[in-house]
Amino acid sequence: MAKTWSFDSQAIGLKITRPKLYRTEVVEPDSFYELSIEEAQTLSRPQTRDFRFVEEHSETEKLQKLAKMKTTTLKFKFPDGIEVIRTFSPQQRQKEVYSFIREISTEITFVLRKPYGKNNYVLDDDTLLYTNGLVPNSVLCVVLTKPPTPKTPLLRAELLQNN
Repeated sequence: MAKTWSFDSQAIGLKITRPKLYRTEVVEPDSFYELSIEEAQTLSRPQTRDFRFVEEHSETEKLQKLAKMKTTTLKFKFPDGIEVIRTFSPQQRQKEVYSFIREISTEITFVLRKPYGKNNYVLDDDTLLYTNGLVPNSVLCVVLTKPPTPKTPLLRAELLQNN
């Protein structure tokens, strides 16, 4: 019996990519990394900088601009290397992102976190996506708070079969 999802995978732009297992065999000789005389002279010349003044925008103006966007694309990176890409509305709440991950995953306990910066955890709360800097796109890492049983897939088998 096929599982019925609460979403239409084509309407939300759902994509699942599996990790690629390959080795790089390209080995460059040491001479490849040596600079020629012309390259060294080009790099040693003083470069003039073109200073441009950027218009300052207030935080509320930035948030208003982000709120007007139609969609935001979020990429979820799971610890096993699988990546799930989905579009959301910037007006959706962070708890809806958590419920989506709970729906497509097996019984795992997790938190979402941005792969960079301080205060990088995305909480399971009513905060809008655009107020947390997740618009126009973002990458979120799925961090397991309790390790799953060995050799248990993190995503549901029905979802992996369809994609």
